[in-house]
Amino acid sequence: MKLDPTKMKDWQIAEAAEATMKPVTVLACQMGLLDKELIPMGRQLAKVDFRAAMQRLRGQPQGKYLASSAKKRSPASGNPVAARLSTSKAPPQEAASPNAFRSPPYPSA
Repeated sequence: MKLDPTKMKDWQIAEAAEATMKPVTVLACQMGLLDKELIPMGRQLAKVDFRAAMQRLRGQPQGKYLASSAKKRSPASGNPVAARLSTSKAPPQEAASPNAFRSPPYPSA
C-alpha cells in the first residue's frame, strides 16, 4: 500500500508504516553496531550506548564526512539549479571523560 497523505489520515499512515518497519536490531546490524551497544526502549525503539561503541572502535581510522547542499530554481529569479558536494575528513573526536555522561549531583535537602 502506498502511503498517500492526500488520501489517508495521519493515523492511517502511521499504522501502515509500522507494518513495514524493520526491527531496531536489524537497523543496528546494518549500521555496524552490536546488540550489546543498544539500549532497548520498547520493541521498535532503542538508544545507542555511545560509550560501548566508542570503546570498541577505539584505534580505528576516522571516517569521511560528506556534506551536501542544493539550491532549486526559483521561478521568480530564474537562477539555474546549483548543487555542491564536498568531502572532507571528519573532525577529530576527543575522548569523552568518564564523568561526561553522569548527571550533576542533586542539591542536598
